[in-house]
Amino acid sequence: MTIETITHPPFLIRANWTPDQCASNEAAWLDLLSHSTAKVLCPPLEGKAVELPKKSRLTASLKDRIAADVMAAISKGHDTFGKLRKQLEFTDRELKAGIRHARKWQIRATNTGSKYRPNMAQFYTRIENKDGSTRIYTVVRKGA
Repeated sequence: MTIETITHPPFLIRANWTPDQCASNEAAWLDLLSHSTAKVLCPPLEGKAVELPKKSRLTASLKDRIAADVMAAISKGHDTFGKLRKQLEFTDRELKAGIRHARKWQIRATNTGSKYRPNMAQFYTRIENKDGSTRIYTVVRKGA
């Protein structure tokens, strides 16, 4: 088995380039980078419908997940809508639905046993407005 080597023409070998050729190569790259195209916003065409981003479906399971995240964030001190918005990665629409859902009693579970005798205790939680305020939320817990 013999390996054939490829011979390159001398103008492709950079080791043989003159300083003028190196400078023109650098200038060509810099010119190419400086002429990069910018994005242009075009108005929508008349008579064609503009596609809006698709809204997510507010299913019961999604609301449960959002409500659990909201209650956890409120427990950590993010107790206003603005703080929740910054903390959680949900849209305003999803967050409002999760807060409305979290106002109802939600069943939760916590581990009360040990490694060798595991046990789960169930309790209920929900969020309420703090006394005298309509903007600050607190978590209320009932049960174990």
